[in-house]
Amino acid sequence: MNLRRHIVLGLATALAGVAAPRAQTAAGQVRRVGLLAQGSRLNAIRLSKPFYEEMARFGWVEGRNVVYDVAAADGQIANLPRVAAELVARGPNVIIVGSTTTARAAMQATTTIPILFADIATPVEEGLVNSLARPGGNVTGIAAHFDCGRRLEFVFFQPV
Repeated sequence: MNLRRHIVLGLATALAGVAAPRAQTAAGQVRRVGLLAQGSRLNAIRLSKPFYEEMARFGWVEGRNVVYDVAAADGQIANLPRVAAELVARGPNVIIVGSTTTARAAMQATTTIPILFADIATPVEEGLVNSLARPGGNVTGIAAHFDCGRRLEFVFFQPV
């Protein structure tokens, strides 16, 4: 299973609030997925297109049962805390981050909204989670490690 599929499965599970990933929501209920990026909003949307397509395959269709809310700092890392706080104020059900920097900004902005990261090599050492076995808090995701030149992915989604 590739990294994108792991992310989609974890996010779909978080959005559905059930043990199995299904696009089941109460009638008329739309979930909001926040995407926090340190680059440009346009670039974040472009890079997220395959993710949106994969989510649609799982039944999460934008405008029908999910809204993607992209918040970007436009390369100004000093603006990330403000951008993250503005995103949190809009009430996403989950926040997706792609770097340690964006994860830290999201962590400063909320302790209750689930934060999902992908492909961060050392989340324990970076202080994002307590351990791979028990992440703790509201942060969870996928850690990618390299061993003898091979990429090993550790998926440790925690219900948050």
